[in-house]
This record gives sequence, C-alpha cells and structure tokens, in this order.
Amino acid sequence: RGERNVAGAGLKIATFNVENLLTRYDFRGRKARGRGLFGLMKRLGDRRMATGRSDASRFELDEADRLATAYAIRDLNADVLFLQEVESEAVLADFEKNYLRPLKLSYPNRIVLDGNDLRGIDVAAMARDGIDLNAKSHHAITYADAGVYDNTVQDLGIRPKERVFKRDCLEVDVSFAGTSFAAFVCHFKSMRMSRFMERKFGSGADARLVTAPIRRAEAKTVRRVIEDRFGGHAKEGAWVVCGDFNDHLFANGDRFFDFSAAALVADGFSHNVIERLARDHRWTHFYSPETKFSQLDYILLSPALAASNKTAKPSVLRSGMPLRVPSLTDVDRYDGIGWDRPKSSDHCPVVFDLKIR
Repeated sequence: RGERNVAGAGLKIATFNVENLLTRYDFRGRKARGRGLFGLMKRLGDRRMATGRSDASRFELDEADRLATAYAIRDLNADVLFLQEVESEAVLADFEKNYLRPLKLSYPNRIVLDGNDLRGIDVAAMARDGIDLNAKSHHAITYADAGVYDNTVQDLGIRPKERVFKRDCLEVDVSFAGTSFAAFVCHFKSMRMSRFMERKFGSGADARLVTAPIRRAEAKTVRRVIEDRFGGHAKEGAWVVCGDFNDHLFANGDRFFDFSAAALVADGFSHNVIERLARDHRWTHFYSPETKFSQLDYILLSPALAASNKTAKPSVLRSGMPLRVPSLTDVDRYDGIGWDRPKSSDHCPVVFDLKIR
C-alpha cells in the first residue's frame, strides 16, 4: 500500500475532512484547549509546543478516533490526499509516523500552509513517494481584491478589506509520471452563525441561508483564482477543486437551487463527479438533530478532465461513521466504532481514480 497506484497517467485522489487533526499542549495531564492559549504559544515562538507532538502534547481527539482515521486512509488507498482540519505539517508528519506507517502506509510528501482559521484548522495535501507537490496559499485575498463584495456580504457586518476565505484556497500543483494537474483545496465557511448574525437575524434563523453569502463569495473567488491561473482556457485545463464546501446540492434526495458554491458548477465550469452516483449514495455527512443526510464534500473536475474521465465513478467510504448514523446496515464498520465516538471523522472521505491523459 506504500506504492503508487499510477496506471499510465492517472492516480487516485481523495478528499477527507479528518476532523480536528490537532495537538494541544497538556499541562499536568489536562488538555489546553482554545485559541487563546494556542495563539499565545505561537507568539512565544515555541513551534514544537504549539504544533508538534512531544511527551507533553496530545492529539485533540482520542487515540481510537485517530486510529479509525488511519483505517479510513488505508482503505481509500489514495495516491494523493487533500485534507481539511489539519493543524500543521508537524502534526501531519506525526500522524503519518504514529498511525499510518504501522499500517504500511507512507506519505512522505506533505504540505500544510497557515490559513485564516483562528483554531488552526488548515487545508493540506499529502502524497506518496514519486509524486511531487508544490503549493501556494490564497488566504490573503480580500473581498475587494476578488471583486465579490456586495450587499449580501455587507449585511453580515463584513468589510471590503476582510479576507474572503475562512481557511484558505490552497493551490497545489501535483506532478507525477511526466504529467501534472492543479488542485484547489478548500474548506468553506461553516453553517454556524456568529453572535452578530444571531443578534441581527435571530437565533432561530436558518443558519445555512444566513451564512450562504460567505460561501458564495468563497466559491466565486476560487473560480477567479482558477481563471487567473489558466487565463481564457480554464475549461481546457487539467484541474480539480475539492474539499469541504459546508453546503449541499442534495440533502435527503432533494435539490437545493440556492447552492452556495453554484459559481463553481455554473455554465459547465466544472463537473461534480459525485453526481455520477445514485442520489441516495451521494451523502458525505449526517446531521443528527434533523436526521439529514447531506453532501458537503466534493471533487469537481475541469471540463477537460471530466471528458477524459467520462465513466469513472467516485467512492464514498462510510466504514468510520459512528453508530448514530442510521441505515448503514450494509456497511462493515471498523472495530471499536462507537455511538458518536470513536469515529474516523464526522465526514465521509471521497476517492476518485483520476486519469490525466
């Protein structure tokens, strides 16, 4: 499993929100949580203390959760993983060393760049040996820079010079077997309202709709980044957009026509490969209070890549889902999975066998 699955000019790619792949310093056996302490440690310049794992630091989630995450990555068997909610390259390296290598998995090429999230949950990429990754961050783009500032954003108390991405749009160039493609890895704004939003719209307002303008601006900005990269030939380029969009095209089989990330699929700009699955197999997240199955996680292909991958279908891995998720009688869950914890993540990873040429 440590070798690439490259057949011709293709490989397996996956997107996975690994849910809080973080470490926090442990004072006298108690986990130090919260961005205040984390920020203090970073300001003090103790990078190992803030982001590395030592005898005095622990992963935010329990050992059993991280082991289930590793099992999911093992079963994806992907050559390149695009991840969300990773604290740092040091933490990712530590996870690979302590959880993936014992499963005979090796991802020596890793990239995590600091984004905008105050909790330190960044987007990341890691790849097997022989696959080169080069990346740049777009976290500093403002609403004014991207030309996406409008009344819907202003109503949320946002100013033009604020940064668009709640985390980042990480642009990753993936090179292998004499060819390459670009990946734009995202983790959009959650559906959680801020205190300002609750005061203005009421705590009972539909949080998904209230927060939608932010995700809409993020999606438009990702599209602009792609168009700037490929000029007038974006649809002919070899690129993918993937990650946690925190919004859905489908939930419980119904289409939402106000999909926040519509700019990315409008006018045939990209193709959502999960639409190739039967409707009731597209979900990647289960929200218990409303018993809602939703697709929050996406792999979008450029028109050129969609044309060269016409028949390929993605797979959604659900073996690490907690027992509270109903209707999974046909899924063989990992040993030790609990009602809510342990679990591999609150999101299902998605894997796709991508051919470049």
